[in-house]
Amino acid sequence: MEDRIKPHESLIGPAIDAAEHFLDNEALRIMFAQRIASCYDRRKEIHNHPSFTNIIQGLSPYDAWNLQMVHNGLGFQCSLIYQEMSTEKGDDIRVYYNHNDSYYRSTMTNIKEEYKELLDPWKVSSANSLERAGLITVEKIIKEKHKPFVIETRIYSLTDLGSAFCSICLPEPPKKEDNDAN
Repeated sequence: MEDRIKPHESLIGPAIDAAEHFLDNEALRIMFAQRIASCYDRRKEIHNHPSFTNIIQGLSPYDAWNLQMVHNGLGFQCSLIYQEMSTEKGDDIRVYYNHNDSYYRSTMTNIKEEYKELLDPWKVSSANSLERAGLITVEKIIKEKHKPFVIETRIYSLTDLGSAFCSICLPEPPKKEDNDAN
C-alpha cells in the first residue's frame, strides 16, 4: 500500500475515457486495465507516459497478442517475399509481393509449410503497426534464396519505448520458475 499514489489526471482521465470504447475486446480491455492500475503505482510512475493510451487505441487484438509474445520472451517474426531485379540503367531493386498478387499466390504452392505461417499477411501488417508505433524493432534479418525469389524473415525485439509500454500496459510475463514447475 505504501507504493499507492494519487494518479495524475493527465494519465488516468484519458485512459478511463478511451477504455469505455474497448469493453468488448478482451486483449485491449486488459491493456487499459493495466494502464489504469499503473497510474496508482509509484513504482511505475517513471515509465508511465501519456501517449500510451493513444498507442493502445491504435492496436488491434492481434497486435496486442504479438506484443505480448515479444514481452514474454517468446519472440515475434514474420517474412516478406521479393524478387531482386535490375533496372534498364543497371540499378538493383527489390520487388516485394503481397498476398493479393497472383505471382505471390502461385509461389505459395511451392513454399515449404514452415514459411507459410511467417508469410501470413496479418502477421506482416501487425509487425508494421507495432514498428510504426515504436514498440518493436528489427533485431535480425535472415534471407533465404528460393529461385527466383527471396524470403526475408525479420525477427523483432522490443524498443526502449516498447519495454516501458509493456511494463505499464501488459500483465507481467510468467516467471521462469513458474514455467519450469509445469
